[in-house]
Amino acid sequence: MTAGPTSPSTLDAPLPPANFGRAQLPVFELNLAATNLYRVHRRSYGPIFYNRRSSSSTTFRFDAPNDEYGVLYASPSFDACLAETLLQHPQLASFLDRYDIGIAVSDGTRWRT
Repeated sequence: MTAGPTSPSTLDAPLPPANFGRAQLPVFELNLAATNLYRVHRRSYGPIFYNRRSSSSTTFRFDAPNDEYGVLYASPSFDACLAETLLQHPQLASFLDRYDIGIAVSDGTRWRT
């Protein structure tokens, strides 16, 4: 199958364009002194926890392929933070009870729970 906008996949959706592998993604830098970050987390880990593949039974999409760094999920949008944590992985909601969910916000200098 040849990549291109007119080549159907097995799911009847178009394949990405032929130059997809060379596409440049936009990069946005946040001014953390002026932007709050929100985080939904398990209280047992606290607001600052960098998940690694080697310490987790679940692999997430932004995890380092070779475990060379940890990932802390946070967002300037509370709605996006909640969706990324619970809607992206609905199985997490099934074992988290309301006493084990922590919500933290950072003003760029410290995390508050």
